[in-house]
Amino acid sequence: MAKAMRRYAQMSDEIEHLDVELTEMLSEIRNGVEALDWDTKKVNMSAAEKRTEIANLKTSLDRAQGVFRTFKVELRELGPEELAEFNPKKRNHQVAIDELTRSLNYAAAQAEKEELVGDRPEKKGPDHRNAEELIEEAKKTQAQDSKAVLRMQQMVNDSEMAGVETNIKLKQQTEQLKNIHVD
Repeated sequence: MAKAMRRYAQMSDEIEHLDVELTEMLSEIRNGVEALDWDTKKVNMSAAEKRTEIANLKTSLDRAQGVFRTFKVELRELGPEELAEFNPKKRNHQVAIDELTRSLNYAAAQAEKEELVGDRPEKKGPDHRNAEELIEEAKKTQAQDSKAVLRMQQMVNDSEMAGVETNIKLKQQTEQLKNIHVD
């Protein structure tokens, strides 16, 4: 019995060590992921540099998942009392690993998107302009429309004049033809 108690104590110590190691690893990875969005040095990195940083974080996460698997295997050796102490930690670690996996996948997708889009400036939409810019653009559009209307009116007038001139010439030619038949 005493031997079993010492064995459980050793297992608890080993599991506690794995728990601390895993907590530190996940915290370091979380800081790295958050730095991708907030650290000015990392925000301004090129897409290739971000991909490398994300790959390094994924490698660290893979190592953390390996430690977590070892943690779960070691839990099998514990009795019900000790297991009750470590099960909540196991769930917390699993949630943290899942969250970091999603965050890293999202960061990788964003880096890929940035690489595909490149350094093209984003087009400004109406939501990004202030009222003065909108009014100025409306005035330009209105001026262009007014000029277009004037051009169309001139074309209509020119067409009417061409029609009148054509009608006059046709009348003249019709009269000439009548005069030819009369003569």
